[in-house]
Amino acid sequence: MNSFVMRTDASTSLNFLIYIQNIFLNQNRKANKFKYPNFTLSPSFFKPNFENRFKTLWSDVCQTIDKDVSNDFLLGDFYYQELFNSNEENLQKFNEIRQSFQIWWDSLAGQFSIERSIDEQRDLLYQDLKILFDKYNFSPEQVISVYVIYDDYVFETRLATPYFIVASINTFYIHYKNLLGEIEKMLI
Repeated sequence: MNSFVMRTDASTSLNFLIYIQNIFLNQNRKANKFKYPNFTLSPSFFKPNFENRFKTLWSDVCQTIDKDVSNDFLLGDFYYQELFNSNEENLQKFNEIRQSFQIWWDSLAGQFSIERSIDEQRDLLYQDLKILFDKYNFSPEQVISVYVIYDDYVFETRLATPYFIVASINTFYIHYKNLLGEIEKMLI
């Protein structure tokens, strides 16, 4: 019988990026379609080609955390430099966004709630992976890290790497079979 280690965590860095992603998406949404959080910003706040810059930053952050989980922290100024036009007003607004995120994240409604929201699904995922690995007589070569984000990442749909999985709460509940299938394709 195969045994393996799976760890789950609500990534600070990736959830902050989702927070920024949703602010960006809300700039072009109708009032009844907003995502959390909602900030009204001037069009000059975001750098041109924001989506591509965001995808690159997302990938870089995933790789950084994948190499060493202790690198999962807010790189505030780095995010600012990569995604936002630099001026005094934008820097002030970015600091408000970062502070708003940090207050939410440190509260029971933030990181704690995200991590606890998938407790049962995490256990189910572990059991389903164990059955899958036994079926294929597969033994993972390293720890499988599952990072939970509070909302969907909309610029891409693929998982990061076979051993570094990013999934939203929505994915755990609504698209669980797809998540399991993607992990199976990558690992086996």
